[in-house]
Amino acid sequence: VKFSASLPPSRITIVMRSTGRTEELVFEGADPKDPECATRPLTSFKIRRATDPDPDVKHFAGTKVLRDNIDPRDAMKAFIFEVKDTSAGVKLNINVQAESENDAEKMIVGFRLLFA
Repeated sequence: VKFSASLPPSRITIVMRSTGRTEELVFEGADPKDPECATRPLTSFKIRRATDPDPDVKHFAGTKVLRDNIDPRDAMKAFIFEVKDTSAGVKLNINVQAESENDAEKMIVGFRLLFA
């Protein structure tokens, strides 16, 4: 499930697509009006756990969007894609909750390897 500050939660599928020149992440099922889920090259992404410190508010974990939308007991299921949007010159957070803690762990470790 993908959470946003301005849109209702949506069930998405995260797909890696190779164009031959670059690899991209595609968020299938995301609202087409959601700028956070535009297709972007893999090199634009970082990932962190919802239990990691919030870089914007040091004494909290995750992001404000996750703190407002998920039960704290589900924090181990959630993670954040941090995206550098070079065209707009801003940092975006894509807030995601997996179906289980085990699924989240596999995705976090796998994406860290891909983004390294």
